[in-house]
Amino acid sequence: MARKRHRDKVSSFEDDQESGAETISKSSWAASYGDVVSVLLCFFIILSTTSNMNSKNVEKMKEAMSDETPQGKKKELKSKDVMKKLKEMIKVKNLQNDITLVEELDGTKLIINDRLLFSSGGATIMPENIKEIRAIIRSFIDLPPHYRFKVEGHTDDVPIKSRKFPTNWHLSVSRALSLLKVFLQEGIYEKRLSFHGFASFQPLAKTEGLKGEELKKARKKNRRDVIKVY
Repeated sequence: MARKRHRDKVSSFEDDQESGAETISKSSWAASYGDVVSVLLCFFIILSTTSNMNSKNVEKMKEAMSDETPQGKKKELKSKDVMKKLKEMIKVKNLQNDITLVEELDGTKLIINDRLLFSSGGATIMPENIKEIRAIIRSFIDLPPHYRFKVEGHTDDVPIKSRKFPTNWHLSVSRALSLLKVFLQEGIYEKRLSFHGFASFQPLAKTEGLKGEELKKARKKNRRDVIKVY
């Protein structure tokens, strides 16, 4: 009698285990099925949204993501066209001694002598030359929106100490910012811009050991603002 009761208990326990396993199996299958349905639902929503998009908008998206213009020309060609116009403008306005164009692997630099921009120790662009500076910056508007512009201010190694500019760091940053403001005034989007002040620590010409006229020429070369287009 005791053995029969024991067999009944074992049989009942095994039945409970089988029932629990079947319940878990059914629950797992339902969860997997629910995931599949959710994914399919998201897919059809996206498919429905994209199918309703205007074909012109799709073409605009493709153009923005592409490295080519609608005519199939590389965007870099526009940069070369702009630089060509700048060279002609510099020549016509007789600014060859004040502005130098330098082609680099990652972009183009316009090196502008400070005498075209600022009075000695100042950071306000001189009114008599602002027209030329605006014309140069306005030519950048034709460039595609992926181009960026970095403005740099550089001074010579002569220490400065005034109420407005305690150091050459302050002066170089203020000069770069003055030039950057012209970009904003001409409608260049601010997220495409950056500015830096380097004081006298990135000279074009070394001044160590120089005296007299040679030293003056070297310092004159080092006083500059740079516009980098990249």
